[in-house]
Amino acid sequence: KKADTDNEWDKLYARLRPENKVPEQKYPFSRKAFMKLVGIAAALFLVFVLGNKSNYIFHRIPDNYYTIETKAGEQTSVRLADGSVVKLNSMTKLSYPAYFNSDNRVVYLSGEAVFDVKHDKKNTPFFVNVGEYVIKVLGTHFNVSAYDADSTFTTTLEVGKVEISGIKSDPSYKTVLKPGNEFVYQRTSGKYYVTDADIDYVMGWYKGKLIFKN
Repeated sequence: KKADTDNEWDKLYARLRPENKVPEQKYPFSRKAFMKLVGIAAALFLVFVLGNKSNYIFHRIPDNYYTIETKAGEQTSVRLADGSVVKLNSMTKLSYPAYFNSDNRVVYLSGEAVFDVKHDKKNTPFFVNVGEYVIKVLGTHFNVSAYDADSTFTTTLEVGKVEISGIKSDPSYKTVLKPGNEFVYQRTSGKYYVTDADIDYVMGWYKGKLIFKN
């Protein structure tokens, strides 16, 4: 039913002022009950705030996303709604929306893929969420290897510029990769570093090559 808020506020003010304190038996609205209500209100507010950022904090894939998955030995390409193209390597899963909103473009990857991200006129950032960290880009060409079975995740930049952030072991960390750089994240230890990449070797699968060293 509809609450009598004016009357309830009057009761509360009366209890907070010593000179106007109301006898307990007349208004049995105890301090314990009041603090309980405050706690519930605070919890609901926290849930509301986190709900808007849960996709980044908890890496949860939204319900309205589509998922495409390749089998062992299979490769495929996906053209996203913004014109960006993603080529998936074997045993890779990509989740993406039918349409991107005006604030950001977010996809979720498990496995390995090369992203050819299209730069849009509104400079809407593009995010690739791999679970252990997030890759932010405006327009570039890069490879991501993030298989669940692997102990190491890598992001290798060929063209453009990307930003790494949202690392589970160090949420405040941010770094920007330049062409030829590779970001390496060791999942077991939580350690990470940036190093020079062997672009030909990393992009071999994408270009249809088998490259053997030594």
